[in-house]
Amino acid sequence: GIAFISALPFLVFASNPMPNFFLRIFVFCVYLAWLGYTCKTISPGRFSGLIAADLITLTLVVPFASFHQFFCRPIALIRQLEKGKRILAAVVGLVVFCPLLLLTTLLLSQADTGFAELTASLLTWLEDINVMKYAFELVLGIPIAAYVFGAVWGNRTRRFTQSVTKLSLASTLRKAHQLSLAAFYTPLALFIGIYLLFFGALGNYLFSALGSQLPGGFSYAQYARRGFFELCAVAAINAIILAAVYLLGKRGEHEYPKALRALTGTISALTLLLVITAASKMWLYIDTFGLTQLRVYTMWFMVVLFVSFLILLAWHIRPFNAGRPMIIAWIVLFLGLFFANTNGLIAQHNVDSFLSGKLDTLDAETIYALSDAAVPYLIEVRDNPAVDPALRNEIREELNIRMGVGNAVYADAIEWFDWSIQSQIAENLLTPRG
Repeated sequence: GIAFISALPFLVFASNPMPNFFLRIFVFCVYLAWLGYTCKTISPGRFSGLIAADLITLTLVVPFASFHQFFCRPIALIRQLEKGKRILAAVVGLVVFCPLLLLTTLLLSQADTGFAELTASLLTWLEDINVMKYAFELVLGIPIAAYVFGAVWGNRTRRFTQSVTKLSLASTLRKAHQLSLAAFYTPLALFIGIYLLFFGALGNYLFSALGSQLPGGFSYAQYARRGFFELCAVAAINAIILAAVYLLGKRGEHEYPKALRALTGTISALTLLLVITAASKMWLYIDTFGLTQLRVYTMWFMVVLFVSFLILLAWHIRPFNAGRPMIIAWIVLFLGLFFANTNGLIAQHNVDSFLSGKLDTLDAETIYALSDAAVPYLIEVRDNPAVDPALRNEIREELNIRMGVGNAVYADAIEWFDWSIQSQIAENLLTPRG
């Protein structure tokens, strides 16, 4: 179900290169996990923190351990045929003599003008059908195909699929719990003291964004950016600290001392407060200047941090298997980023804010850089008589470029693998009627 759902954004929404790159990796990892479940090399009951170990096994160990089977299995199957040895000999002969064949063709074309014209026309025909492009992609596709074949073959034959078991992982965790808890108590208390001092000294400054107020002496841009990335870095450091305490602290397999849980729980709560202040500053900036892709992704990352530390805080209050809700939350938030139609959301928010007078100017260049999701909202500005004629003409020219006026037809400019419902809607809106 997750594999099917995660593939839908490629069909529904127009191309969005950077996020789609991560979505492709996600879909591929989900496919490998599905392969493991189908072949019963991993159990659905392990859908918890153990899934991280399973993914390492399924994405690295199993495929590369059986990587060579992509080349060995066809040879073994051909050798089993009655004329298998002759087929292999023919393939080897073709590979060996291919360079000599090309050299002979080159020499003959230099020796005779007619043959040279024939080879030139043949090369032109090959260039027209992009044979070199497809040959290059085929060569690059061989190791990818070997990787996928290795994953399928390894799961089918269960080769190296038990590299990380529940018992071995538990044994590794027990061996990692070697540092005395006394080494953590004082540093954690100092961290908490610094955070409390920080919030106490800068409380009004930090929390003014929650009331949509700008501190004196700051512009919106200065206030939003000042300390924002530092706060994000502190949140990441806190996550590393919590992981180090959990993994390295000397304790029993299921034991987690209450005093230690109180300290790390307090850090989780303070981190939530840091995330809230950073997000409120960014929201104040967005409310004043509109949305961009970077601002949307930044706010999404803030939500991911908030949900993650909220689950950690709940675990500190009453321990439970936090791995499963954490993974489910990450998957939902990750897929939500794509199904939210971020490009359309950015264009709609900025255009609505501009037309309502909330934004003094429309950052048209930002909207031009978006996918076809922005087309309906650009048309809305273009057709609004209250908008400055110069801006309307500029948008009209941009839409003409997208439509391919004077060049190619809009639909012909879209490769079949880039087609989407959203692109089709944009094409329909831009195609002249009548």
